[in-house]
Amino acid sequence: MLWEAKHRVFSNQTQPAAPSAPPQDIVAVNQTLFTITISWQPVDCAHMNGNIRGYKVKYWERGSGNETKLDGNTTGTSYTLTDLQSSTTYVIQVAAENDAGVGVFGNLNASTLLFEVSVASTTIGVTLGQVENDVLITWNRTSSQCVDNGESFKTHPLSNSTMYMIPALEEYTEYNITVCINDSTCAFSIVTTNQAAPSAAPEEIKLKEKSSTSITIMWSPVPCDHHNGNITGYVVMLKKLDNGVSRSLTTRGSTMEYMIPGLEPSTEYEIQVAAFTIAAGPFTNDSLLASTLDTREGGSDVGGVVAGVIVSVLFLIGATLCIIAAIWLMRRKKSTLKGLFSMGHFKVTHKRRTSPHSRDIQDISLDQLSTGESLAGGELSSEKDELKRRR
Repeated sequence: MLWEAKHRVFSNQTQPAAPSAPPQDIVAVNQTLFTITISWQPVDCAHMNGNIRGYKVKYWERGSGNETKLDGNTTGTSYTLTDLQSSTTYVIQVAAENDAGVGVFGNLNASTLLFEVSVASTTIGVTLGQVENDVLITWNRTSSQCVDNGESFKTHPLSNSTMYMIPALEEYTEYNITVCINDSTCAFSIVTTNQAAPSAAPEEIKLKEKSSTSITIMWSPVPCDHHNGNITGYVVMLKKLDNGVSRSLTTRGSTMEYMIPGLEPSTEYEIQVAAFTIAAGPFTNDSLLASTLDTREGGSDVGGVVAGVIVSVLFLIGATLCIIAAIWLMRRKKSTLKGLFSMGHFKVTHKRRTSPHSRDIQDISLDQLSTGESLAGGELSSEKDELKRRR
């Protein structure tokens, strides 16, 4: 029994353990855009379990679940984490190490310096965390709708400030924002300003054609530097001049031509066109005054033109059919006569007007007709003579 107790004491003394408690008072002492410096106090003597050889530090981005271990040891009581992401919170752990191994880790949540960029129409807001050093904000345009090349850099110094609004930027334009603290640590962000309504209307609105119930117009694009975003369609504003009644029509897409239907004949209208992105632009172009045709007018009345074409086509078809029918009848009559002549005789009926009695029908052969022989031995000639005497 006594031997077992002595053996246990001897065993505990000959098998040292790793530190049984983490370092004390782990804190972040300096935070920048991309670095965090932490410090701590040594492990309590009661939990060292031997001589402390150094410390192990590990960290990961909170919420990511990806643990990153640092290589190597540090013998001091402070450490700087580098190559971090700005505006990011990290979980940092520190543990002491003795001859038996690495002990219990202590936790710390610390964040890199806040660096946020917000866009509001033509302004960009740059927000930083608590800064005790001078800040230099630099921005330049990297691209726009009309200009591909960037413009010269613009800078603005800040002293112990955490927020700055970059004013007077262009709508729907990409900018590169650079923030440098104490001329050393810099952060970058590429942002695009918001879209806005076009600041000009389409150019050169013109009348293309009209009828008694419609007007077709066409126009040229909005100048490039006034787009202020992606133009997705156009609004056509129509006002009837005799009573001021107005209405608007919308066409989407890139087409720059529109036919306005459902108008009244012989009526004058005022027409304007506006482009829109996320909102309709102003009606700043010169108005187009256009009148529909009278219903009795021809010209470009599409309905009348179509009707005229249809009537003309029907007339041509009817005339063609009549010609074909006439040719067919003539050919049929010719073939009938030819058949009669081929039979060898032709019947002639002769009737005297002065006599109630009709002469008998005589057959005249084709040979007789061709030789000029008279009918019934000259009876026809004698009858003509007799008629002359009676007159």
